[in-house]
Amino acid sequence: MKTAVTMLGEAFRQWQRDWESYDKGIGNKPKSYDEFISPFIELEKEQIMRAHLSGQNSNEMDDDITEEEYYNDNYNQNK
Repeated sequence: MKTAVTMLGEAFRQWQRDWESYDKGIGNKPKSYDEFISPFIELEKEQIMRAHLSGQNSNEMDDDITEEEYYNDNYNQNK
C-alpha cells in the first residue's frame, strides 16, 4: 500500500507537467493547488487514524481516545 505522501509525490509530478503544458497553451487548466492537494490531506488523515486504531487494538496504547481525537490532538494544524 502506498502512503499518502508517496501518492502525492507521484501525482504532483503530473500536476506540474499539466501546468507547464497549460502555460504553453496546450490542454485545459489544471486544478488549483488547494483542489489538487485536498484529497491527499484527507488520505493522510485516514492513514493516521487507522494506524492509531491499529495500535489500540494491539494493546500498544492504553488511551481511550478515538482515532479522530488522536488525529486532532497530534496532527490537525487547522484547530
